Amino acid sequence: YYYNHTEEEFTQGREAVQACLGSCTAEESARAQRFAGFMVKLQQYKCFLVFYETSVTLYRCLPFNIASANATLLEQANASIAILDDLSDTLGIGSFFMRGFSECEQTWRVILICAFTAVFISLVWIFLLRWVMAPIVYLCIILVFAIIVLIGVLSMLQA
Repeated sequence: YYYNHTEEEFTQGREAVQACLGSCTAEESARAQRFAGFMVKLQQYKCFLVFYETSVTLYRCLPFNIASANATLLEQANASIAILDDLSDTLGIGSFFMRGFSECEQTWRVILICAFTAVFISLVWIFLLRWVMAPIVYLCIILVFAIIVLIGVLSMLQA
C-alpha cells in the first residue's frame, strides 16, 4: 500500500521521520514507516514520485484522481500551471527562465539579423552550387567514360 501517497501524506511522512529521530507517538511511527516504505519502493524504481494519488494496477503505479474526473481541461490546465509556478518558485527555476527570456527580449534584433544573414548566405550557397555542380557532374561523367575506355584498352593489350 506504499504506492498511494498524496502530497499531504508525503509531507506528513517526512515530518514524522524527522519527529521520530527522537521519540514519537505510534501514529507518527506508522507514518514514518509508511514513508520509509514508499522511499524504498521509489529507490527500487517500483513507483515514481507524484503528488497526486496513484493506485497499483498490474504491478504499476497509475494516476488515480477521482476529484478531477469531472474537471474541464481548462481547470486541469490552470491547476497544473499553479503547481508548476509553485514548484518553479521553490526550486528557483522561474528566475532562470525569466532571465533567459529577458535576454531574448533584449537581443531580438541581433537574433533577427543573424537569421536573415543565414538565409541570405544559404541562398547564395545554393546558387553557387547550381553553377559549380553542373561542371563537376559533367566532369565525373567524362571521367567514368574515360576509365571505361582505359579499362577496355588495357584489356585489349592484355589479351
